[in-house]
Amino acid sequence: MVAAKSIKFIFDMYFYSVVKRIRIRILSVVQTRDFWIRVLFLVIAIFFWFLLKLSKTGYVSTVTYPVVYENIPNNKILIDAPTKAIKLRVTSYGFRLLGYALRSEKPLPLDVKRSVRRLSTDKNVYYWLPNLYRDELQAQLDGQTTLLRLEPDTVFLKMSEKVRKKVPVKSKVSTSFSKGYSAYNTHELAPAYVTVAGPEMYLDTLKQVFTEPLVIKDIKRDQKVPVAVKLNHPMLTVQPEQVLYTLPVDQFTEKEIVANITLINVPKGENISIFPSKVKLHFRIALRDYHLLTADAVSVLCDFDQLLQYPQRKRLQLDITCMVPNAVLLRNTAQTVDYLRFKE
Repeated sequence: MVAAKSIKFIFDMYFYSVVKRIRIRILSVVQTRDFWIRVLFLVIAIFFWFLLKLSKTGYVSTVTYPVVYENIPNNKILIDAPTKAIKLRVTSYGFRLLGYALRSEKPLPLDVKRSVRRLSTDKNVYYWLPNLYRDELQAQLDGQTTLLRLEPDTVFLKMSEKVRKKVPVKSKVSTSFSKGYSAYNTHELAPAYVTVAGPEMYLDTLKQVFTEPLVIKDIKRDQKVPVAVKLNHPMLTVQPEQVLYTLPVDQFTEKEIVANITLINVPKGENISIFPSKVKLHFRIALRDYHLLTADAVSVLCDFDQLLQYPQRKRLQLDITCMVPNAVLLRNTAQTVDYLRFKE
């Protein structure tokens, strides 16, 4: 065991000394003036060699042109992902090809209405033959570059009939109000219906669309906010693209009123006495409607016909109706009343 450790120690020391000698030798060479002069001449030689090579013709390379599909018929829509680029196999000087490699080519416009033809075996499949426009593509290259071939030689496009459907818009707007404030009425979207256009296969099952999610917090005033309409498929378009979300808001408070209880459907030949004859009502009411909420705006009825269905009933139910919109009954002092019947 001791012998093995000794051998390992000797080997490590030898290896370290060899590495140190090599490092010293390299530093001594690098630090000499002749070394850097040789490096400079080597760099210059490589540079001129590249210039000589790139100045020669006969090099072959591929230039990629993005394709932009234009002038699509109004009653058609592209489905599936068509070819996004055309590859031009070209030959030219090395410098020219280097320039093509370093720059981004302008998109190649493809006039769908003028250039594509329908496939005879499938009415929804069209094709474009780039070689028919070889001269136009060659014209986009400089005079020292020759077009050899195009890839692919045929571009297929799948188009479907574009249909339109009018569907309702549903809100995805979430609201929270400051203390004491609330919605005065339900929200509205204008327009309430939008027109969605796209392939028939996607519109068959489309019953409604939604707005983009939106959160509005600490509301204290009426809201009128444009909200974008959300579509769940890239093939679909919508008009208009946004709707106006409207929400009336007001400050709310409580109001107490005392209303008389009115007896109805009293049998002939009878006198009815009820207790209590009045009831206190507590409403939650918007400030704009505060003056409208009076005893005359509330109807508290006690219908004696209840006893026709429930003759053993000892107390009569009250039917409370408020004619002021958005007034909410919070509580009242009586839900039922006692009654006494007297013959006339």
